[in-house]
Amino acid sequence: MSWCYPRKITITRPEGDAVAAPGLQSGYGGLDRDGEITVFQGLPASVQHATSSGRPAANVPADAQSATVWDIFIPRRAAPPMGAIVNRDVVIDDLGNRYQVIASYPHPMGFTLRTERLEA
Repeated sequence: MSWCYPRKITITRPEGDAVAAPGLQSGYGGLDRDGEITVFQGLPASVQHATSSGRPAANVPADAQSATVWDIFIPRRAAPPMGAIVNRDVVIDDLGNRYQVIASYPHPMGFTLRTERLEA
């Protein structure tokens, strides 16, 4: 742990294909903690609030009360391989907060994950 990256994160990925439930469109896939597999664990990180907006339009149970966007920075020395973290992956920080990845990209200092905070 360092002063610049004081947090530890775990990255999980929803497992399997989405299955349509009665009355829902094919391909609907809400997040389910039991259906997630751990991809990376114990990565050092810095979690920083980026912006907030109104309630997400989808209005599903995992949505937060307002859409908050957070940037999660991973140092280069601990950054996963390019393409290893993808959109829809879930980041869980050491405080138990959950975030869904909406963009991930490398830069000279390491890796940035742009995420939305999840409620459930």
